[in-house]
Amino acid sequence: MGVSKREIEQSVLTPLRNAGWRRHGRSAYLDGPELSVVVNIQGSPYDGLQYVNVAFWFPAQPGEQLAHHKCPVGLRLEELHPERREQLLIATDTSDSAPEALDWLATFLAKTVEPDLRALLTRSSLRAALQTERFRGARVTPPARSALALDSGTSAAGAGTRRHVGSPRVVVEPGPIPLGALQRFDDPDVERALEQFGFDPTVATFRLVEVALGELEDVRWLPGSHPWGTFMLDALRAGSALPPIVIVASARAAGTFALLDGLHRLHAHWQLAREPIRAYELIVPQHHQRRPR
Repeated sequence: MGVSKREIEQSVLTPLRNAGWRRHGRSAYLDGPELSVVVNIQGSPYDGLQYVNVAFWFPAQPGEQLAHHKCPVGLRLEELHPERREQLLIATDTSDSAPEALDWLATFLAKTVEPDLRALLTRSSLRAALQTERFRGARVTPPARSALALDSGTSAAGAGTRRHVGSPRVVVEPGPIPLGALQRFDDPDVERALEQFGFDPTVATFRLVEVALGELEDVRWLPGSHPWGTFMLDALRAGSALPPIVIVASARAAGTFALLDGLHRLHAHWQLAREPIRAYELIVPQHHQRRPR
């Protein structure tokens, strides 16, 4: 098995071009009366995965502070269609994909993705979409939230930064973020934890998310008998920004996460009932096998 980057690019962009989108490089654009939709292919620097990004751009009206050179709304295709996540990740991976997977991908773009995106060419339609479960993973800049009149408590995507307690996690930055770029305390805890869980720290990458405390399996052990101290509690009460904790999808229970680093920060959030908590979620390589903890 295995395909080239160009073959994946053709499977994504050709159906869009055939539907009237204009192509430039590794991107395709569809212009509407109020905004433009962009589908872009972004190669991972760490493996053969070719991410398919979906973004929306619209010009600023008087009084709006939208950047003219940046799409203010965006998400990955597998976030827009989580029910097809595994198929999409396999089809867009140069090492795992195959001709039949590319055929499926091209058909999916032509029959499902393209019509869905074509229906979102006005501000009102995009605003309505962002308040649905399907768009819960979208990143929306603060100026775009204001321009689209999105309530900061919206549970659909939380603008990529906020959500109701108990709702699914929000992706703040999809990554991949290398280990060396994490905001963290100066200690080797993350590297040791990755090795204990069966991952290679030298190639580990992450995405920044927000999760509810109840999604973290380590919460069940709190408070325990650990001598917590007050540093993290005092910092959190004072409004200090603590580094995100580090998590990985649990091998024991679907929809939960195991803690790799940040137990004291987790305890402080739990003690003060501060939800959600920001976390770097390990991006688990396709087909990676690891032992349950």
